[in-house]
Amino acid sequence: MQEVKRIGVMSVAKISALFGVFVGLIAGILFALASKVADAAAVAGLEGMTFGASSIITLPLMYGVIYFLGGLIGAAIYNLFAKWIGGVKIDIGASTGKKKK
Repeated sequence: MQEVKRIGVMSVAKISALFGVFVGLIAGILFALASKVADAAAVAGLEGMTFGASSIITLPLMYGVIYFLGGLIGAAIYNLFAKWIGGVKIDIGASTGKKKK
């Protein structure tokens, strides 16, 4: 078994940010569609909802920033804990060099 003693804080933060942008884009599209449906149905209290179309831009940005910060803090905390009690142990199988068909 191999032990992950330290992880790259910025690499985790960047991957987390990309994941956040992806999730935010999906949420933005769903929110924009829900906004259009609500406007078309004239649901009480939602007639003036103008955030719908802009959510396709703003939600991915907001999610990206939040996930970036979460990845940054999470990776830093992992490194601190791994220094104190040891890292996560993983089993990496030996490569035989042959490709599976």
